[in-house]
Amino acid sequence: MLCLLLMVMPVFGVATVPSLMACDDMIFVDGFVSESLPSAGSGGAVNTGTRTIYVNSQLGNQTYYYHIPSTYQATTAMPLMMLFHGQAGQGGAPGAAQYLRNLWKSEAESNNFIIVAQVATGPQSGSWVPSNMVPILIKIIDDMSLRYNIEQRRIYAWGFSAGGHILHELALLNADFFAAYAISGASLSFANSGNVGPQTASRKLPVVLSVGLSDPYYPTVLADFNSFQLHGWQTGYNLWMDTYIGGHQYFVNEPSNVWDKLCISTNIN
Repeated sequence: MLCLLLMVMPVFGVATVPSLMACDDMIFVDGFVSESLPSAGSGGAVNTGTRTIYVNSQLGNQTYYYHIPSTYQATTAMPLMMLFHGQAGQGGAPGAAQYLRNLWKSEAESNNFIIVAQVATGPQSGSWVPSNMVPILIKIIDDMSLRYNIEQRRIYAWGFSAGGHILHELALLNADFFAAYAISGASLSFANSGNVGPQTASRKLPVVLSVGLSDPYYPTVLADFNSFQLHGWQTGYNLWMDTYIGGHQYFVNEPSNVWDKLCISTNIN
């Protein structure tokens, strides 16, 4: 089970701060406006970078890739987007994470959010090891929250293929932590194998599904879309499914297509 136990910085502000109101047609999914929750971190450089942090005695030092928009100011909390790459092959995970960070940079600059790309730890396949993923993710978010002012009501995630399979479970198990999430070319199969699905989520957090019409996962993603609707998600409000001509892939416009939907959603309970 991919449950998160994260350090939450108890600093509150009014809901009209930019960190909650920076998107057109913001939807507060419970129907009311509540407090912002900035992490109030400081000291981090405004740059595109790579950072290595110590996780624990088993996992040692781990590296992640990040981008801080040039508009960032420590006095204003910014949303955070976590990125999870697909299976990258032996030795390919760092390059896959760096590619995603670079792919999303322009969108982050245009829309004022921070991006972090985690690196998978599978030694042979460059894919995700669930028992390793969560401790590393917790340390990354804690590290970023201490170094930057993160809007903790607006932490998002996007995953492709293997990264999307595992993100489904992570997000649905931690629906009170993530504001919303998006999946490309991946299904609920991994989550379902652990008895996790839309029916087990603590809230109906917004989700974007995208898949190519000739992707082998297309039938299962369509079934997932129907499952979310069956369990109370509403299309165009907290559920979207985008299809495109193509196979098991995503395109350079993926960040803008995703952010246009996720940006309007925040985690207000």
